[in-house]
Amino acid sequence: MLTLLGSLHVLIAYILNCIYAPNLNEHMPSWVYIVQGCCLWIYMTLDAIDGKQARRTGQSGPLGELFDHGCDSLTAGLALTIQATSLLYGCTWKTVTLIMLGLTNFYVSTLEEYHTGILYIGYFSGPVEGLIFETLTLITTGFYGPQVWLVPFVEYVPSLKQYFGFSEFLLALNLSDSVLLFLLVGIFPTIFASYKHIFRAKRELNLPVSPAFIDLLPLIVYLASVVAWLLLSPNLLQNHFLLFFSFVNYGFSYIVGRVIVAHVSKAEFPTLNRMNIPVFVGLVNSILLNYFHTGLVPRENEVYLVYACLAFSLIQYFHFALTIIDVICSYLDINCLSIKHKKSM
Repeated sequence: MLTLLGSLHVLIAYILNCIYAPNLNEHMPSWVYIVQGCCLWIYMTLDAIDGKQARRTGQSGPLGELFDHGCDSLTAGLALTIQATSLLYGCTWKTVTLIMLGLTNFYVSTLEEYHTGILYIGYFSGPVEGLIFETLTLITTGFYGPQVWLVPFVEYVPSLKQYFGFSEFLLALNLSDSVLLFLLVGIFPTIFASYKHIFRAKRELNLPVSPAFIDLLPLIVYLASVVAWLLLSPNLLQNHFLLFFSFVNYGFSYIVGRVIVAHVSKAEFPTLNRMNIPVFVGLVNSILLNYFHTGLVPRENEVYLVYACLAFSLIQYFHFALTIIDVICSYLDINCLSIKHKKSM
C-alpha cells in the first residue's frame, strides 16, 4: 500500500506537469514546482520504508518485490519528464536523452539484481540521490523560476573562467545542460559498477559472463527502435511527445517487470517480448513513409497509430501485471494490498 501511495504522488506531479506544461518548456506557477518537489520527496520516503514495513508486518516476499519494482519502473519515466520540464528541455532530444539515460540505468540495475540476486545501491542511485536531486531542482525552480537554470555555469563560479577559457562550449554551458552532461558521463561508471558485481557473482559460481551482455539486447532493441521512429517522424517528438512517451513508458515497465518475475521465480531471462510489436509497426510505417512514400498509416494520421500503440501497451501491461499478481497471491495464499490474517482454529 505504501508503494502504491508513493507512486500516486508521482502521478499527481506528472498530471500537474501535463496541465501546466504540455510542451515541457512552459514556465509553470511557482506553487506547481514546489508541490511537485514535495510529491517526489513523499514518493522517495514511502519507497524507502515500504520494505521495512513489509518485514515488520511479516508480508515481505516476491509479490512485494515485484510490486515495488513495477511501480518504480512506471514512475521513473514520469519523474524524469518532470525534471526535464523544470530544466526547460521541452519536447526535444534533450528530454529524450534524459529519459533514455534514466531508463537505461534502471534496467541495468534490474539486470544486475537478476544475475547477482542482490540489489546494489551505488554512491549515486536514482531512487535516493537522483530523487533528492530532482526534488531540490524543483524546489529551487519554484523559488527562483526555471530561468535560473539557463545561466552559464561559470557565472555562478567565476573562478572557473580561467580554466574553461579555452572552450567556448564550456563557457556557454548553462546549468540545465550541465545536468544532462553530468548524467551522460555518469552513466558509464554506473554500468561499469553493475557489471563488476555481475562478473564477481558469475566468477564465484563458475558461470559464463556472456549472458549478462546478451541480456542487454531487449533494452537496446526497444530503445533503438523508439529513437529510430522519432528520427523518422519528428512531428511525434515535437507535437505529441507526452502521448508517445506514455506508451514507451508502459513498454519499458513491461520489459523490466518480466525481468523481475524471472528473478523472483528463478526462471530464464525473458529475451523476447510483445512490447516490441507496436514499436516495430510504427518504425516500419515510418520507414515506408520516408523512403517509399506510402505506409500502413498516412503521415497526417500517424498520431492515431500512436494511440493504437498506447492502447496495445496498456492492455498488455495490465494483463501481465494482474495475471502475475493473481498467480502469486493464489500460490502464496496472500492478498495484494492488505494483510490476510490467518483463520483462528
